[in-house]
Amino acid sequence: MTSGLEKGLVIRNGSSAYTVEKVLGSGSFGEVAKCTKVGTNEIVAVKVILVPSQCG
Repeated sequence: MTSGLEKGLVIRNGSSAYTVEKVLGSGSFGEVAKCTKVGTNEIVAVKVILVPSQCG
């Protein structure tokens, strides 16, 4: 199962935005990606959790 994370995708969360640099892994509940925070270039890990309706 994947959420569709791919390099270059911008993830928005409230007033913050993150650009996916690399998908680090995936599991039963979602995916983890190495990202840079837009505006500061801070490197962070972002976990995207899938809700059951997105799991197919």
